[in-house]
Amino acid sequence: MSSPFFSYFSSSFSIVATTDESSSVVSFSFDKLTLSSLIVSSTIVSSSFSSTLLSGPTVPPKGSSPSLNIVLSPLSSTPPLIMVTPLFPWFPRFFIFFCRRCCRCCYCWGRRRRRRRRVVYERMMRLNVLFLGCILFRVLCAEVEFVPAEEAAELEKQDAAFAAEKIAALQKELEIAQEAAKKAAAAAAAKKESPKGEEGSKSDDGDSGAKKFDGREIAEKSSEDVEVKNNKHSSPVTAVSDKEAEKISEDASDSERDVKNKESETSPITSIKNEEDSSTPLTKNGDDEIEKNEKIDALRAAAESLVQKLKDTIEEESKLLNELNEKLADLKSVGVSDHEDQLSTASTNSDNNKEILEKKVEDPRILRTATWNMAAINNNPFEYWITYESNEGKESYELLMEKISQIINEPETFSEINISVEKIFTNDMFEELISLMKDANLVSSEESVEKYDQIREYWKDDLKNRNIITDFLKDAMLGKKRLISMPDRVTNTIQLYQGGIASRPTVINCFKEKSLSTINEWWPVWKQFMFGEILEIDASVHKKPINMLVPIKKSKYPDLDMAEELISIPLSAVTLAIFDAILVYILASTNIDWQSIRTNMCHALNEQKNPRTASILESSVYSNMDVIFLQESSSAFATLAKERDLANQFFDINIGSDADPSRDQNSLILTKKNAWNDLKDLTKEVLSKFTPSSSSDSSSSSSLSKSKNPFAPGDLVLYSATRVIDNQQYLLASFHGDTNGLATIPIIDLIHSFHKKEYKDSILLFGLDANTHFSSDSPKKTAFVGDFLKSLQGHSLTSCYGLNADTLEYTTFNARTFLQPQLNKAVRASEKNSSPNVDKNPKDFILYYNNDFSSIIDGPHKDNTGSGSFVKDIVFPTLQFPSDHAITYVTLQTKIPKSNS
Repeated sequence: MSSPFFSYFSSSFSIVATTDESSSVVSFSFDKLTLSSLIVSSTIVSSSFSSTLLSGPTVPPKGSSPSLNIVLSPLSSTPPLIMVTPLFPWFPRFFIFFCRRCCRCCYCWGRRRRRRRRVVYERMMRLNVLFLGCILFRVLCAEVEFVPAEEAAELEKQDAAFAAEKIAALQKELEIAQEAAKKAAAAAAAKKESPKGEEGSKSDDGDSGAKKFDGREIAEKSSEDVEVKNNKHSSPVTAVSDKEAEKISEDASDSERDVKNKESETSPITSIKNEEDSSTPLTKNGDDEIEKNEKIDALRAAAESLVQKLKDTIEEESKLLNELNEKLADLKSVGVSDHEDQLSTASTNSDNNKEILEKKVEDPRILRTATWNMAAINNNPFEYWITYESNEGKESYELLMEKISQIINEPETFSEINISVEKIFTNDMFEELISLMKDANLVSSEESVEKYDQIREYWKDDLKNRNIITDFLKDAMLGKKRLISMPDRVTNTIQLYQGGIASRPTVINCFKEKSLSTINEWWPVWKQFMFGEILEIDASVHKKPINMLVPIKKSKYPDLDMAEELISIPLSAVTLAIFDAILVYILASTNIDWQSIRTNMCHALNEQKNPRTASILESSVYSNMDVIFLQESSSAFATLAKERDLANQFFDINIGSDADPSRDQNSLILTKKNAWNDLKDLTKEVLSKFTPSSSSDSSSSSSLSKSKNPFAPGDLVLYSATRVIDNQQYLLASFHGDTNGLATIPIIDLIHSFHKKEYKDSILLFGLDANTHFSSDSPKKTAFVGDFLKSLQGHSLTSCYGLNADTLEYTTFNARTFLQPQLNKAVRASEKNSSPNVDKNPKDFILYYNNDFSSIIDGPHKDNTGSGSFVKDIVFPTLQFPSDHAITYVTLQTKIPKSNS
C-alpha cells in the first residue's frame, strides 16, 4: 500500500493519498481558516521532484466558508514515498521528501547537503508524525462535505478561465492606452513640422488635446466594459500592483519614443521641410527640438495618467465586487422569502431530483423504475369525464356534457325532450327492423314466427310507450339485464383481420364516415352497417355485425326472465337500435356541434393514444429508467414501439409467453438497452404452480376456488434478468389485476413462493395494477387496500408508497358520463369528488423486499400529465395523458448485491 503525501499551506491543508479507486475529492470545512479550495494535482512524483505537483491555493470569495479538499487519486507503480511541504508567504519555499529506497534533502535556495540515512530518516519521521497529528486534529474538528472530483476540476477550470479573461482585458486596456499615446505623438510631430507656422502649431495643440481626450475616453469606456464584464463573476479582481503600473508606464514611454524616431525617419512632411529649410539657423532647430521634447513629455504624462486611471478603476472595481460578495453572503444567510420559496419549490425539487439522478447514474446501487397501466383503448370517447389542458375546445365540451347531464337528470325541466320512444323510433322503423332480422335468419326458422310475435308484443305493450329518459335510459333493470350493454360491446368497434376497425353508426364511438346529425341521417347508415356490411373477422370468418350478437343467459344475469332469455338476441337488437336513436335525438336537441367535439376527442384518445403513449415513454423523464412495468398494453402498441426509438434506442420490450394478441390487455416489461443480460421468460412456469389453496388470504382463495387459473391470459409477465452494472440477478414481474382486485393477493402469494423456492438469491421487483380500493365495503366485492398491505407485510414485502393505508394517495380518478350504456354508474360534473361511483383509489404499486433496497433516493412520484408531474383534483384521462391510471416512478438504492455479498 502506497504512503500518502502531505502538504501544508499556512492554516489550510491538503492531503493527496494514493488509492486503487477512481479519483474523488473530500472537502473539510473549518471555521477559522483564511485559505480554502486548495487543490493538489494528481501528477505522479518521481525521484526528481516536479514543481507542477502543487498548485497554490485560490483565495475564496469573501463570506464563503473556507474548506479543505482531500483529493484521492490513483498512482502508477512508483516507489512509495512521503512528502512534507510547509509553505509560508514570508518564508522561502522549502522542500523535503523522503523515499524508502533513497534519502535526499534539498534546499530551494541552492545549498545541498548529504547526511547519513539514519539521521534524515529519524527527522523525517518526526516531521511526518507532527504534521499528521495536526492534520488529524483539524480533520476531527471539521464538518465533512463530499465534493465530486469533476466539480473540483470544473472549479479549477473556471478559475483559470477567469484569470485568463482578466489578463486579456488588462492587456487590451494597455493596448488602447498605448495606441492613443502613439496617435497623439504622431499627430503632434506631423503638425509641428508642417509649413503652417504658428496657426498650424495652435491647431496641432488643439488636435493633440483632442487626441488626448479621445484616448482618455477610450480608456474610460474600456474600463467600464471590463467592469461590466467582471461583475458577472463572483471572485474579486486583484488590483494592479505598483510595479506592474510602473512597467506599463515605461512600456508606453518606450513605444512613444519608437513612434517618434520612426516618423522622424520616414515622414515625407519632415523630409520636405528639412529640404526647404536647409538654411535655417542651428539655434532655431535647437528650439524646435526642445519644444518637441516638451510635447513628448506632455504626451508621456498623459499616457501615464491614463494608466494610473486604469489602475484606480480596477482597484475600485475590486472593492465593489468585494462589497457585492458581502451583500450576497448576507442575503444567502437570511434566506429567500416564504413566498418565493413556495413558488420555486416544484421546479427546485425537480432540478434537485434530476441532479441526483445524473450524479448517481453510474452508481450500481441506484435503480430507476416505473409502473403504468396504459389502459386499453376506449372505443367510446364520451364514456368518462376528461380534462382539457388548454382552453381550445374546453368550453364547448363542458357545455355539451353539462347540457346532457341536465337533460337526463332533470327530465321534468326538459319535457319537450322526454317524449315517448315511438315518436323517435317509429312503428315503421320497428317493422323494418323485424323484416331485416328475419332476412338475416337471426333466429331459427321453426321458432321465428313465435319469437318475433313475442317481440312485437314486447314493443306494443312496453317499449314504444316508455319515455326516452325516465323510462328507458334511466331504467336500471335494462342495465342489469345487459340488453343494451351486451350488444353494444360486440358491435361498437370491431377489430378486422387485415387491420383497421369497423364502427357502428352511434354517438358513443368514433364513427366518422357519415353525418349523424338527425334520425333521418342516422337510420339508413345504421341499417346498412348492421345488415349490409360483411366483415372479415378472421382468415376464414366473415360475418355481418347483426350475426355477432350473442345470447344473454339468465344464469349469469338473474334479473333476466326466461321469456326474455329465449328472445335475447333479437330483443337486444331492438333495444340497441332504440338506444342509438335516443342518443342521436338528445344530442341534436342541444344545438351544439357534438360531432366536431367527438372528432377531436377521438383523435387524441383513440387514434393518437399509442403514439402519445410511446412519446411519453420516450421523453427524458422515462427514457433513462432501468425497467418499466406496463399493463393493459395492446398488440398494436408493441408493433408501433418496434418502429420508434422506444424499442430501437431506449428499451427492449419483453412480452410474456401467456400473452393473448387478440385481447389487447397484455402486461409488458421494458428493460433498458444494454443494461440487462440473460433475460428468461418464466411466465408459464410460475402460472403452472398456482393452486387456489396457495393463496394465504381465505376470502380471495374462496372466491377463486372455482377456477384453476383465475388470471386472464396476458395479465402476468415474469422474467429473470441479470443487471450488467453489478452482475446481480433480478426477478421482474408486471401484473394487471381483475376489475375487483380479487386476484391480486393470490398472485402475490404465488410470486413470493416462487421466488423463495426457485430464485431466492434474486432481487424481486414487481410493478402492478392491484385494483385495490380505499373502501372495505364487502357487498361491492372489491379488494380493500388494507388487506393488500397486510399481505405484503406478511411476506416481508413493502411498496414504494409504504405500508400505511392512511397515507396512501389515489392513482386513478375517473367518472362515467351519461353518454354510455350503464347510466346507473354515471356521475354529474358537480359530483366528481363526492359520488361513490367515482373511481378514485390507490391501485398502482412497485413492490420489493425490505432487505433488498436500503432507501428511496428519489420519489415516489405520480404523473398524470405525461411530463413527470401530478396535478391534483382533475379527472384523467386528459387530451395529453391517454390513460385513467397515473404513472408511478421511483429511484431506489439497493444494498450490497446478493451475488457479491
